[in-house]
Amino acid sequence: MMRRHTDDQGSILVLVIVFMTSVALVSLALLSQADANLRYTTIERQKKRQVYAANAAVDYGIQQLRNNAGVCGPAQAVVAPQPLPFPVNGRTPTWACRETPNGSSGGAFGSGWAVFLTGANLTGNGVAVKILGKTMHVINGPVYNDHDDAGGNLNQAWSISQNAGLTVANGYVTQYWPTCPLTGTINYLVTANVYCTSTSLPVPLPRESLAATAPTGTASHIPVATADPGCVAFNPGRYTQKPNLTSGKVNFFRGGVYYFDGIGSWNFNSELVLGGTPQRGEARNTALNCNDPAQGGVMFVFGGNSSLTLTGTSTIEMFPGNAAGGPGVSFYQVQTTGGGWTASTVTSTALIQADETGPSSLIFHGQVWAPTGSLKLTDGGAGNGKLRFGAGLVVSDIQNVNNNGGSTNFYVTGARTVTVTGIASPVGAESGPNVTATAVLVIYDDAAIAPKIASWRLG
Repeated sequence: MMRRHTDDQGSILVLVIVFMTSVALVSLALLSQADANLRYTTIERQKKRQVYAANAAVDYGIQQLRNNAGVCGPAQAVVAPQPLPFPVNGRTPTWACRETPNGSSGGAFGSGWAVFLTGANLTGNGVAVKILGKTMHVINGPVYNDHDDAGGNLNQAWSISQNAGLTVANGYVTQYWPTCPLTGTINYLVTANVYCTSTSLPVPLPRESLAATAPTGTASHIPVATADPGCVAFNPGRYTQKPNLTSGKVNFFRGGVYYFDGIGSWNFNSELVLGGTPQRGEARNTALNCNDPAQGGVMFVFGGNSSLTLTGTSTIEMFPGNAAGGPGVSFYQVQTTGGGWTASTVTSTALIQADETGPSSLIFHGQVWAPTGSLKLTDGGAGNGKLRFGAGLVVSDIQNVNNNGGSTNFYVTGARTVTVTGIASPVGAESGPNVTATAVLVIYDDAAIAPKIASWRLG
């Protein structure tokens, strides 16, 4: 009887084939993953190189602005993209810039106009700017005048004394008249081109808006003592009575919003008032200070029949806030009733007045936004008062601005917003989209104040 044997010849071959197939599949997966990783690494390296190049282009543009604040041209102009004069990461990125247009939106930090005159309180041949005195007055930045009932005759829309003069530096004057051109020139206006527009421009929005609802309750009009014996303090909130200012001390208004609701004419007579503290490195114009922990920026909001008058040797210096980083508002005139806010009713008299009975000083580092308010500004008989506005004026009109001999008191500085863009493209065998970087800067119309970066982001 024959015994049957099991034949396992070739089974090892099957195992080898299975093993090799598995190894091949795993290797293929690993190679595919490695290829994907290599591709991702290449793309990521390319992207980083583009990001660095785009940021370098923005940095170069910012440096050009620091060297020359006017490099981006006049408002509403765009500097065409131009290459950097040197390569970055093997590529030549481009940079461009654009100044915020002077319009109703005003960009990130409000209108670029140093002075915007609405003429809201003027009738007939009332002039929007009346300047008296003995020395030169200075406005740094462009000026717009929306009022001219004088038939396009510039010297009936403007009144500048022969002994005074007005310099408009780093800007121009734009005059509204329905049927341009204008006639004549503005007497005693120095270093400014005058243009005519037949389109009335909308009132710029403020650099800093009000909250939807006004502060409730009533803040105490009685000051509180501070650790600094040289000053007394007030807290932000809603005031229905005039704050009781203390003579001989610094009346310090702590950081926040102060709503003066129907307090009537608030008269300063030889008092010292400090609103807030420097927030963005502003240079103090006075020696006022208060060693108080509640620092910050301040906004004065005037509603109802509230107005402000400085007489004697009064001094007020205010530093604004603005959470967005730009120059905020020092003085805000309420325009619409609602949400606890009461519209201003001060239209037939001066909303802000610095009387000439003494060398009073009125210094607002933030914007004055009072579209229906009149300013009557005189520095006083002693001639050493100051009238300085660090972030522009939006007002109805400016009357009787007076400089006595040797005074450099009337000075307005505008602040504009400029966007700088850097673009880096793929080079050679690279592919993919461009990379864009953008920085927003605040540019002051004063060479002594360096541009400030408000934001920087990748597009």
